[in-house]
Amino acid sequence: MLFRKPRTFVIDLDTLADVRIARFIELGLVSGRLLLPWPEAAGADDHRARRAQETIERLRRVAGITIKLDRTLVDRDRLIAAVRRHKATLITSNPDLKAACGD
Repeated sequence: MLFRKPRTFVIDLDTLADVRIARFIELGLVSGRLLLPWPEAAGADDHRARRAQETIERLRRVAGITIKLDRTLVDRDRLIAAVRRHKATLITSNPDLKAACGD
């Protein structure tokens, strides 16, 4: 247990733009590596990209979390491929995306 490999989590852009995800992770229920989409790469509306960026800044201050931003994760198919490739857990509020990942 002491030398367990850190878990990897992937969060989609819509979930990242929801401030509740930062509160959830700040509780300490999640630790390890977070693979996150780069908000500006999405071509998302300014409000959603700004909220996602604010969430990323909050997550950077959480102990036990390592963040990696990836421009390709804004694409649904590439996000699903990243979840499978890294054997990651998807954190999403989208049931269709969750089902596509097989979780």
